[in-house]
Amino acid sequence: MPESLSRVLPLSTGAESNEAALRMAKLATGRYEVVAFDRSWHGVTGGASAATFNGARRGYGPPVPGMLALPTPHPYRSRFASNGEYDWRSELDWGFEMIDRQSTGSLAAMIAEPILSAGGIIEPPDGYLTALAEHCRARGMLLIFDEAQTGMGRTGDRFAFEHEGVVPDTLTLSKTLGAGLPLSAAVASTEVEQICHENDFLFYTTHAADPLPAAVGRKVIEILVRDRLEERARELGSRSPSCPFGESRSRRLARSSSSAPIRSPRTRRRRRPAAGLSGIPLRRPPLISPAPRAPLPPSRRPPLSATRSRRP
Repeated sequence: MPESLSRVLPLSTGAESNEAALRMAKLATGRYEVVAFDRSWHGVTGGASAATFNGARRGYGPPVPGMLALPTPHPYRSRFASNGEYDWRSELDWGFEMIDRQSTGSLAAMIAEPILSAGGIIEPPDGYLTALAEHCRARGMLLIFDEAQTGMGRTGDRFAFEHEGVVPDTLTLSKTLGAGLPLSAAVASTEVEQICHENDFLFYTTHAADPLPAAVGRKVIEILVRDRLEERARELGSRSPSCPFGESRSRRLARSSSSAPIRSPRTRRRRRPAAGLSGIPLRRPPLISPAPRAPLPPSRRPPLSATRSRRP
């Protein structure tokens, strides 16, 4: 963990950690607007769901105000990709130009996954996170990385932001951190924590900083460091021709784009049946009419006197 990220708030779920990070950003900057990718997923609680653009938005009324969407850097679905070339830098500049037009001048933070998970396992191009951080600094915004699904050694480094060396102002962790127990964390820089402390920051849940999951999380980190599991993940990933960690599938496809042109963003895929937890498609079972009952043999038929109704 970088030295600048030294203040930890233990919580229970990934959505809670994102809620805390967003509240800290708003309090520390005195602003309220938050930017997220248009294929983002950060949770389904109040502020986290407002920063989630990949789904779960319709039917629940107005979200928290001040949420703005930035185009996801997807080389196979971007309007800035053509003839095998993806101009992600122009897309990023255009996206922030649109953000500036919509903003009321109160941009507080950018929240992002270094590798988008629910949005389609999308890894930004080389240099994208660095350019993203520069845009945030130019506007006085804090940078929040949600590493619920990419942290703790899963991508070949302990944290995915280490791929480019871009250190966020706040880091959120969950899932692997608790090894099955409900444990998450919002890890902030000393500067952000100090400003929030001076402004009476408050974020509290029933099981915040519970000692049992905190002890489990400490043991998980101990094992991760002791066994150097990020190196193990990198080694296993390099053996797999289908998904090496050193070079993601999206990057390998982009590298071979000269022979495989990028598909038009208007091309739609056929919708597949929804999959259950086991990956088996969920299909509606056919309606089965009950089989007709076979007649009873003569030896088991009741006598006529027993079936005939008696009149008074």
